[in-house]
Amino acid sequence: MSQIEITTLKQGKISRNVLTCCLFTTGDSYRIFNQYVGDFKRFLMQTDHLKTFEVRVYTDDTAKDIVLEAAKDNPRVTVLHFNCPQFREGKGHVGMFGTLVRFLPIFEDLDTVWCSDIDIPSRYLDKKLYTMVGEQGIDFMISTYICYDRKVWGTKNTILAGRFISRIQFPRALLTLFLNRVSAGKFNEKIEEINASNTRKPRSDFPYGMDEYFLNTYVYNWLKTHNSKILVQREYLDFGILFKVERPEIKRLLLDYYYRPSHSVFLKIKAFLMKFVPEFLGEHPCYAELQEVLPKLKDSFIVFKQLKGTEL
Repeated sequence: MSQIEITTLKQGKISRNVLTCCLFTTGDSYRIFNQYVGDFKRFLMQTDHLKTFEVRVYTDDTAKDIVLEAAKDNPRVTVLHFNCPQFREGKGHVGMFGTLVRFLPIFEDLDTVWCSDIDIPSRYLDKKLYTMVGEQGIDFMISTYICYDRKVWGTKNTILAGRFISRIQFPRALLTLFLNRVSAGKFNEKIEEINASNTRKPRSDFPYGMDEYFLNTYVYNWLKTHNSKILVQREYLDFGILFKVERPEIKRLLLDYYYRPSHSVFLKIKAFLMKFVPEFLGEHPCYAELQEVLPKLKDSFIVFKQLKGTEL
């Protein structure tokens, strides 16, 4: 049985609203670890406006000292050390195992769990999202992109692992069963598919994307069968098309939109998309939806839609 052992290294604010993230490193990390440290320090500042939230950071021996140092003066931050003997590798754990650990709060009796990556623009933590979820009585908010269903683990409304809000206490058995099946080799073919699709990331026995594979199978199916009230935040901005065009001015606009969105930048990117999307219609059916929706977007690429779990 896969058992994740948790030890509290620093107890911060105790709250029924939890913002959860993780920080660890691997021997074959595709980014310099110092970048993540900088991202983490910036992330803690980005959470300052979420006053009612406890910020939980899950880490292992590869990063615990750095996390404790960065969080020592922040009373809202709880630092939790994880250890799972079944998935240990050197000082840390196999591949991206740690990304799965940040989901642990969704199995607890809490009011709200907001799961986030640490290398994000501030707009991803807009308090209006939390307010919207509460006012509309939403059980689970999915954030996704147009064409994100092309992922190996893709679904009709593919959940981004680093950008969802849950007001459901899921059964812990979902995670236990998943990890046991990984250990038993039940997902070897799927893991090979994921590794093959991760062309710019190192191969691993627990590759980039396994956390989203779990969410878009075990959690997604639970949401469907329990007819949960879902809010889908879909962003109709396909970075893939614009990067393929390879025009420097487009890349500059995308960076501006990502970190400092404005209406003028939105209009410029929309114009580029409307010009180039027709050239890519044959590549994937999702581009037809993008072409249909683009003219209707007036000031943002984001569209919200409520669904019943059965409609997922």
